[in-house]
Amino acid sequence: MAGFYEEERKVYYLAPTAVTWQSRGVKNAARLFDVAGENATIWRRPGLQLPPGGRIVLEYDTELPLQGIRISRGFDNADPRPVQVRVRLGESVSEAIGEPNNDHSMHDQLLSLSAMGVSRIGNTGFRFLCLDNLDSEIVLNIRECSAEAWVHPAKSTGYFECSDETLNQIYHACVATLNKCISPLLLDGTKRDRLVWMGDLYNEIRACGVLFQRHSAIPKSLDFVAEEALENGFFNGIPSYTAYWFLAQREYYHT
Repeated sequence: MAGFYEEERKVYYLAPTAVTWQSRGVKNAARLFDVAGENATIWRRPGLQLPPGGRIVLEYDTELPLQGIRISRGFDNADPRPVQVRVRLGESVSEAIGEPNNDHSMHDQLLSLSAMGVSRIGNTGFRFLCLDNLDSEIVLNIRECSAEAWVHPAKSTGYFECSDETLNQIYHACVATLNKCISPLLLDGTKRDRLVWMGDLYNEIRACGVLFQRHSAIPKSLDFVAEEALENGFFNGIPSYTAYWFLAQREYYHT
């Protein structure tokens, strides 16, 4: 049906694994470690207390493909006003507390948190979150600040293991990186560009052929760039990338 798309994926919510840094006056940060995917509530014990002007930097140490943040605000002393926070996402601490760019995805933005509600932001890869309370009066009660991971299930058919533990670790890192780029098409990167580039896609298809044999993301990605080429002449506007499309077809059907 035109204008309708059903995506096959599982969504996981992960609590932060560590508090990297917090400003003076921040309380109960460790309570965030116990909450993920919770419905908004006003009757349970208070969570993180983020004072006016307060800041906290959280880490999410996981190989799952993180894509966004889910923030649940509790009851703030009967004050129903929305509170504006600054949310910065980064692959490193220095990026998260600095001025991350907003190319391809928003990594640095202002967000209004509704009282007694849940807010979501993201659509980018990250490991660290920096959260600033920009209000001058309200102490924010944050019940939850979990990361969202989007996983596109596929049965693994390939595996690698050898006597060299370094090579084994490299293999597992490569698998984790590839999984992060399936969203639901095969993207060139989980953070940027988050585009389907035919040159990158060819190598990803070869890797998927080894790991998953026939992943559903492969034909979807090939069809996507083909539709673009019908409008623009060449795949991604590059003649040589057009040749990669035919090579990718062979790789897919050969497996």
